[in-house]
Amino acid sequence: MPNPSAEPRLAAHELRPDRLFTEWLAVGAGLSVLVVVLVFTGAVLRLDHLLYDYVAAARPLPMPDEIVIIGIDEASLARIGPWPWPRRIHAQALDRINAAGARAIAYDVLFTEPAADDAVLERALARSVPIVLPMQFRVPGSDGRGYDEMAPVVGAGGRASRLRIGHSSVRPDADGVVRTLDLALDGVRRWPHVAVQVAGPHPLPAFVPRPAAAPLLRQGERLIGYRGGPGRFRTIPFAALIAGEVPPELLAGRIVMVGATAAGLGDQFATPGAGASGVMPGVEIQANFVADLLQQRNLRRAGPGA
Repeated sequence: MPNPSAEPRLAAHELRPDRLFTEWLAVGAGLSVLVVVLVFTGAVLRLDHLLYDYVAAARPLPMPDEIVIIGIDEASLARIGPWPWPRRIHAQALDRINAAGARAIAYDVLFTEPAADDAVLERALARSVPIVLPMQFRVPGSDGRGYDEMAPVVGAGGRASRLRIGHSSVRPDADGVVRTLDLALDGVRRWPHVAVQVAGPHPLPAFVPRPAAAPLLRQGERLIGYRGGPGRFRTIPFAALIAGEVPPELLAGRIVMVGATAAGLGDQFATPGAGASGVMPGVEIQANFVADLLQQRNLRRAGPGA
Protein backbone atom coordinates (compact mmCIF):
# COMPACT_ATOMS: atom_id res chain seq x y z
CA MET A 1 0.00 0.00 0.00
CA PRO A 2 1.43 3.43 -0.93
CA ASN A 3 2.89 5.50 1.84
CA PRO A 4 0.96 8.81 1.96
CA SER A 5 3.95 10.54 3.53
CA ALA A 6 6.18 9.90 0.49
CA GLU A 7 4.49 12.49 -1.72
CA PRO A 8 5.28 15.54 0.45
CA ARG A 9 8.94 14.48 0.71
CA LEU A 10 9.20 14.22 -3.11
CA ALA A 11 7.57 17.60 -3.51
CA ALA A 12 9.99 19.11 -1.02
CA HIS A 13 12.93 17.74 -2.98
CA GLU A 14 11.59 19.17 -6.24
CA LEU A 15 11.33 22.57 -4.63
CA ARG A 16 15.15 22.78 -4.20
CA PRO A 17 16.46 23.98 -7.59
CA ASP A 18 19.80 24.93 -6.06
CA ARG A 19 20.50 21.30 -5.19
CA LEU A 20 19.40 20.13 -8.64
CA PHE A 21 21.63 22.71 -10.31
CA THR A 22 24.61 21.64 -8.19
CA GLU A 23 24.09 17.97 -9.05
CA TRP A 24 23.88 18.64 -12.80
CA LEU A 25 26.90 20.93 -12.62
CA ALA A 26 28.90 18.15 -10.96
CA VAL A 27 27.78 15.61 -13.56
CA GLY A 28 28.64 17.99 -16.41
CA ALA A 29 32.07 18.75 -14.97
CA GLY A 30 32.78 15.05 -14.51
CA LEU A 31 31.78 14.25 -18.08
CA SER A 32 33.91 17.12 -19.40
CA VAL A 33 36.95 15.83 -17.52
CA LEU A 34 36.28 12.32 -18.84
CA VAL A 35 36.06 13.55 -22.44
CA VAL A 36 39.31 15.52 -22.09
CA VAL A 37 41.08 12.47 -20.65
CA LEU A 38 39.78 10.21 -23.42
CA VAL A 39 40.81 12.64 -26.16
CA PHE A 40 44.30 13.36 -24.84
CA THR A 41 45.07 9.71 -24.12
CA GLY A 42 43.98 8.68 -27.63
CA ALA A 43 41.23 6.41 -26.32
CA VAL A 44 38.59 8.03 -28.55
CA LEU A 45 40.75 7.52 -31.64
CA ARG A 46 41.43 3.90 -30.70
CA LEU A 47 37.70 3.33 -30.24
CA ASP A 48 37.07 4.94 -33.63
CA HIS A 49 39.65 2.60 -35.18
CA LEU A 50 38.06 -0.46 -33.57
CA LEU A 51 34.62 0.52 -34.83
CA TYR A 52 35.89 1.20 -38.35
CA ASP A 53 37.84 -2.08 -38.44
CA TYR A 54 34.80 -4.03 -37.28
CA VAL A 55 32.51 -2.50 -39.91
CA ALA A 56 35.13 -2.94 -42.66
CA ALA A 57 35.47 -6.64 -41.84
CA ALA A 58 31.82 -7.42 -41.06
CA ARG A 59 30.16 -5.43 -43.85
CA PRO A 60 32.46 -5.29 -46.90
CA LEU A 61 31.36 -2.99 -49.71
CA PRO A 62 30.18 -4.38 -53.07
CA MET A 63 32.83 -5.45 -55.56
CA PRO A 64 33.11 -3.47 -58.80
CA ASP A 65 33.36 -5.55 -61.97
CA GLU A 66 35.44 -2.98 -63.85
CA ILE A 67 38.71 -3.52 -61.92
CA VAL A 68 41.13 -6.38 -62.60
CA ILE A 69 44.53 -6.91 -60.95
CA ILE A 70 47.56 -8.39 -62.68
CA GLY A 71 49.55 -9.76 -59.76
CA ILE A 72 53.32 -10.09 -59.69
CA ASP A 73 53.11 -13.20 -57.53
CA GLU A 74 55.51 -15.95 -56.45
CA ALA A 75 54.53 -18.17 -59.38
CA SER A 76 55.28 -15.37 -61.85
CA LEU A 77 58.68 -14.76 -60.26
CA ALA A 78 59.41 -18.49 -60.59
CA ARG A 79 58.41 -18.53 -64.28
CA ILE A 80 59.90 -15.23 -65.43
CA GLY A 81 62.89 -14.89 -63.12
CA PRO A 82 64.00 -12.93 -60.05
CA TRP A 83 63.05 -9.32 -59.43
CA PRO A 84 63.67 -6.72 -60.80
CA TRP A 85 62.67 -7.68 -64.32
CA PRO A 86 64.04 -6.08 -67.50
CA ARG A 87 61.96 -3.19 -68.82
CA ARG A 88 61.17 -5.22 -71.96
CA ILE A 89 59.07 -7.57 -69.78
CA HIS A 90 56.98 -4.64 -68.58
CA ALA A 91 56.69 -3.35 -72.15
CA GLN A 92 55.42 -6.76 -73.24
CA ALA A 93 52.83 -6.72 -70.44
CA LEU A 94 51.60 -3.29 -71.52
CA ASP A 95 51.23 -4.44 -75.11
CA ARG A 96 49.23 -7.50 -73.98
CA ILE A 97 46.90 -5.38 -71.85
CA ASN A 98 46.38 -2.86 -74.64
CA ALA A 99 45.73 -5.57 -77.22
CA ALA A 100 42.99 -6.95 -74.96
CA GLY A 101 41.17 -3.60 -75.07
CA ALA A 102 41.68 -2.36 -71.51
CA ARG A 103 40.08 0.96 -70.60
CA ALA A 104 43.00 2.27 -68.53
CA ILE A 105 46.08 0.96 -66.73
CA ALA A 106 47.61 1.66 -63.32
CA TYR A 107 51.10 0.16 -63.33
CA ASP A 108 52.24 0.09 -59.70
CA VAL A 109 55.95 -0.44 -60.31
CA LEU A 110 58.56 2.22 -59.56
CA PHE A 111 60.81 3.03 -62.52
CA THR A 112 62.99 5.55 -60.71
CA GLU A 113 66.39 4.32 -61.94
CA PRO A 114 67.57 4.25 -65.58
CA ALA A 115 67.91 0.88 -67.32
CA ALA A 116 69.53 -0.26 -70.55
CA ASP A 117 66.20 -1.10 -72.20
CA ASP A 118 64.25 2.02 -71.17
CA ALA A 119 63.60 2.83 -74.84
CA VAL A 120 61.54 -0.35 -75.23
CA LEU A 121 59.29 0.65 -72.34
CA GLU A 122 59.09 4.22 -73.64
CA ARG A 123 57.67 2.96 -76.94
CA ALA A 124 55.12 0.77 -75.15
CA LEU A 125 54.01 3.74 -73.04
CA ALA A 126 53.65 5.90 -76.16
CA ARG A 127 51.17 3.49 -77.78
CA SER A 128 49.23 2.69 -74.60
CA VAL A 129 45.73 3.57 -73.50
CA PRO A 130 45.67 6.04 -70.56
CA ILE A 131 48.21 4.76 -68.06
CA VAL A 132 49.33 5.89 -64.60
CA LEU A 133 52.79 5.31 -63.15
CA PRO A 134 53.54 5.84 -59.45
CA MET A 135 55.94 8.16 -57.74
CA GLN A 136 56.99 8.41 -54.11
CA PHE A 137 58.87 10.83 -51.88
CA ARG A 138 61.94 10.68 -49.68
CA VAL A 139 61.30 12.66 -46.49
CA PRO A 140 63.14 14.74 -45.45
CA GLY A 141 64.78 15.70 -48.71
CA SER A 142 68.37 16.66 -49.44
CA ASP A 143 69.94 20.13 -49.30
CA GLY A 144 67.30 21.50 -46.94
CA ARG A 145 64.33 20.46 -49.03
CA GLY A 146 61.22 19.13 -47.34
CA TYR A 147 61.24 16.08 -49.62
CA ASP A 148 62.88 14.58 -52.70
CA GLU A 149 60.74 13.36 -55.59
CA MET A 150 61.16 9.73 -56.66
CA ALA A 151 59.54 10.04 -60.08
CA PRO A 152 59.63 7.68 -63.07
CA VAL A 153 62.57 8.14 -65.43
CA VAL A 154 60.51 6.73 -68.32
CA GLY A 155 57.87 8.79 -70.06
CA ALA A 156 59.58 12.05 -69.12
CA GLY A 157 60.25 12.89 -72.77
CA GLY A 158 56.58 13.58 -73.41
CA ARG A 159 56.08 10.98 -76.16
CA ALA A 160 53.63 9.06 -73.96
CA SER A 161 50.85 11.64 -74.24
CA ARG A 162 48.39 9.56 -72.20
CA LEU A 163 50.81 8.90 -69.36
CA ARG A 164 49.98 10.37 -65.96
CA ILE A 165 51.98 10.32 -62.75
CA GLY A 166 50.34 9.79 -59.36
CA HIS A 167 51.65 9.54 -55.83
CA SER A 168 51.43 6.11 -54.22
CA SER A 169 52.37 7.12 -50.67
CA VAL A 170 50.93 4.96 -47.91
CA ARG A 171 50.63 6.38 -44.40
CA PRO A 172 49.61 3.81 -41.76
CA ASP A 173 47.97 4.93 -38.53
CA ALA A 174 49.91 4.81 -35.26
CA ASP A 175 49.00 1.13 -34.82
CA GLY A 176 50.46 0.27 -38.23
CA VAL A 177 47.12 -0.28 -39.99
CA VAL A 178 46.35 1.47 -43.30
CA ARG A 179 42.89 3.02 -43.07
CA THR A 180 43.26 6.19 -45.14
CA LEU A 181 44.85 7.54 -48.30
CA ASP A 182 45.25 11.12 -49.48
CA LEU A 183 43.60 12.30 -52.69
CA ALA A 184 46.61 14.55 -53.35
CA LEU A 185 49.87 15.81 -51.90
CA ASP A 186 50.79 19.46 -52.40
CA GLY A 187 54.33 20.75 -52.70
CA VAL A 188 55.89 22.88 -55.41
CA ARG A 189 53.15 21.26 -57.50
CA ARG A 190 50.16 19.03 -56.82
CA TRP A 191 50.51 15.26 -57.09
CA PRO A 192 47.12 13.50 -57.23
CA HIS A 193 46.94 9.93 -55.96
CA VAL A 194 47.28 7.10 -58.47
CA ALA A 195 43.63 6.21 -57.84
CA VAL A 196 42.51 9.75 -58.69
CA GLN A 197 44.53 9.71 -61.90
CA VAL A 198 42.85 6.44 -62.89
CA ALA A 199 39.27 7.11 -61.78
CA GLY A 200 39.09 10.76 -62.81
CA PRO A 201 39.25 14.21 -61.17
CA HIS A 202 37.96 14.69 -57.65
CA PRO A 203 37.04 18.03 -56.03
CA LEU A 204 39.90 19.49 -53.99
CA PRO A 205 40.79 22.92 -52.61
CA ALA A 206 42.52 25.28 -55.02
CA PHE A 207 46.22 24.51 -55.34
CA VAL A 208 48.67 26.95 -53.75
CA PRO A 209 52.36 26.19 -54.47
CA ARG A 210 54.50 25.60 -51.41
CA PRO A 211 58.20 26.41 -50.89
CA ALA A 212 60.60 23.57 -51.62
CA ALA A 213 61.72 23.57 -47.97
CA ALA A 214 58.15 23.11 -46.71
CA PRO A 215 56.76 19.65 -45.97
CA LEU A 216 54.17 18.12 -48.25
CA LEU A 217 50.59 19.14 -47.49
CA ARG A 218 48.03 16.33 -47.45
CA GLN A 219 44.79 17.09 -49.26
CA GLY A 220 41.55 15.13 -49.11
CA GLU A 221 42.22 12.38 -46.58
CA ARG A 222 39.72 9.57 -47.17
CA LEU A 223 38.93 6.39 -45.31
CA ILE A 224 39.31 3.39 -47.60
CA GLY A 225 36.11 1.42 -48.11
CA TYR A 226 37.62 -2.05 -47.96
CA ARG A 227 35.73 -4.78 -49.77
CA GLY A 228 37.02 -7.57 -47.56
CA GLY A 229 40.44 -9.11 -47.12
CA PRO A 230 43.12 -9.77 -49.74
CA GLY A 231 42.16 -11.70 -52.85
CA ARG A 232 38.68 -10.24 -53.29
CA PHE A 233 39.44 -8.57 -56.61
CA ARG A 234 39.79 -10.72 -59.71
CA THR A 235 43.53 -11.30 -59.91
CA ILE A 236 45.48 -12.76 -62.84
CA PRO A 237 49.11 -13.92 -62.52
CA PHE A 238 51.55 -11.69 -64.40
CA ALA A 239 53.22 -14.71 -65.99
CA ALA A 240 49.88 -15.87 -67.41
CA LEU A 241 49.49 -12.48 -69.10
CA ILE A 242 52.97 -12.64 -70.62
CA ALA A 243 52.38 -16.20 -71.83
CA GLY A 244 49.20 -15.18 -73.65
CA GLU A 245 47.01 -17.33 -71.40
CA VAL A 246 44.52 -14.59 -70.49
CA PRO A 247 41.29 -14.35 -72.54
CA PRO A 248 40.96 -10.76 -73.84
CA GLU A 249 37.41 -10.47 -72.51
CA LEU A 250 38.74 -10.54 -68.94
CA LEU A 251 40.52 -7.22 -69.54
CA ALA A 252 38.42 -5.56 -72.24
CA GLY A 253 36.85 -2.29 -71.11
CA ARG A 254 38.27 -2.60 -67.60
CA ILE A 255 40.76 -0.76 -65.43
CA VAL A 256 43.79 -3.03 -65.18
CA MET A 257 46.00 -2.56 -62.12
CA VAL A 258 49.43 -4.18 -62.19
CA GLY A 259 51.40 -4.61 -58.98
CA ALA A 260 53.29 -6.86 -56.60
CA THR A 261 51.33 -9.48 -54.68
CA ALA A 262 54.31 -11.67 -53.74
CA ALA A 263 55.14 -11.28 -50.05
CA GLY A 264 58.86 -11.22 -50.79
CA LEU A 265 58.61 -7.97 -52.75
CA GLY A 266 57.73 -6.05 -49.59
CA ASP A 267 54.66 -4.16 -50.82
CA GLN A 268 52.37 -5.50 -48.07
CA PHE A 269 50.50 -3.54 -45.40
CA ALA A 270 48.29 -4.28 -42.41
CA THR A 271 44.63 -3.53 -43.18
CA PRO A 272 41.30 -4.06 -41.39
CA GLY A 273 40.02 -7.59 -41.91
CA ALA A 274 43.16 -8.73 -43.73
CA GLY A 275 42.57 -12.33 -42.65
CA ALA A 276 45.12 -14.92 -41.63
CA SER A 277 48.04 -13.17 -43.33
CA GLY A 278 47.26 -9.88 -41.57
CA VAL A 279 48.41 -7.88 -44.60
CA MET A 280 47.22 -6.80 -48.04
CA PRO A 281 49.30 -6.00 -51.15
CA GLY A 282 49.58 -2.31 -51.95
CA VAL A 283 47.99 -2.78 -55.37
CA GLU A 284 44.84 -4.18 -53.70
CA ILE A 285 44.68 -1.20 -51.34
CA GLN A 286 44.84 1.06 -54.39
CA ALA A 287 42.15 -1.02 -56.12
CA ASN A 288 39.82 -0.49 -53.14
CA PHE A 289 40.48 3.25 -53.34
CA VAL A 290 39.79 3.31 -57.09
CA ALA A 291 36.53 1.45 -56.42
CA ASP A 292 35.56 4.08 -53.82
CA LEU A 293 36.05 6.87 -56.34
CA LEU A 294 34.21 5.04 -59.12
CA GLN A 295 31.29 4.36 -56.77
CA GLN A 296 31.44 7.94 -55.43
CA ARG A 297 31.99 6.86 -51.84
CA ASN A 298 33.56 9.66 -49.79
CA LEU A 299 34.38 8.13 -46.43
CA ARG A 300 36.01 10.53 -43.95
CA ARG A 301 37.11 10.43 -40.35
CA ALA A 302 34.76 12.09 -37.90
CA GLY A 303 35.85 15.65 -37.15
CA PRO A 304 37.01 16.80 -33.69
CA GLY A 305 33.51 17.96 -32.83
CA ALA A 306 31.80 14.72 -33.84
